[in-house]
Amino acid sequence: MNNILLKILTSSFLCFSLLTTALHARELEAGEWYVRLTAISGDLKDTGNVLGQLKDSKRSYDLHDLKELSPFATPYLTIVFPHPDWGDHAGDYASDFLGIRGRSHSWTFEVRSDDPNREITLNWSSEADMTGMLLVDRVTGTKLEAQDAGQQYTFNMGGETVRGFEWVVRDTKRDKKNSNKIN
Repeated sequence: MNNILLKILTSSFLCFSLLTTALHARELEAGEWYVRLTAISGDLKDTGNVLGQLKDSKRSYDLHDLKELSPFATPYLTIVFPHPDWGDHAGDYASDFLGIRGRSHSWTFEVRSDDPNREITLNWSSEADMTGMLLVDRVTGTKLEAQDAGQQYTFNMGGETVRGFEWVVRDTKRDKKNSNKIN
C-alpha cells in the first residue's frame, strides 16, 4: 500500500513539476502569463498551484489543467480549483489555465485544511505584471490589489475547513476608460 501511495504521489508531483518546468522553459507568448499560489501554515505548505492564461487553453478542461489529489492523511493544507461543472472531467484541480482573454475574468479557488482554526498565509508570485489583479476573500469580502499587498494574505479558517477565494483580472484599459465617463 505504501509503495502504491508513494508511486501516486511521485507521479502527481512529477506531472506538476513537468508543467511548471515547461512554463519556465518556453518563452511565453504575448498575452500569456501565470501566477503561482502557495498556502503556508507552520510546517504545512502547498506550493503546487498555478492559474493563468495560455494561448491554447480553454475556459473548460484542457491538458494544462492538472488534477489535485485528495488529502490522504492529516494534518493537511491544500489549494484547489474546484470544477464540478466540467462534466467527465469534473473535480478538483491544482492548475487552471484559460485561453488568452481581452476582458475581465476570474478564477475561483479554495483553501482546505483539516483544522478549522488554522491560521494560513496565502502567497502569490509571478513574473507577469499584476496590475489589475485582485485577490478576493469570499468570506470577508476583503479585496487586495495583487501588486500592492506584499504578495501575501494571512487569515484564520474561522471554524470551517474550506475557505473560498477568487482571483480577478480586470481589464484595466476598459476600466480606466469607463471611470473617465461622466454619469
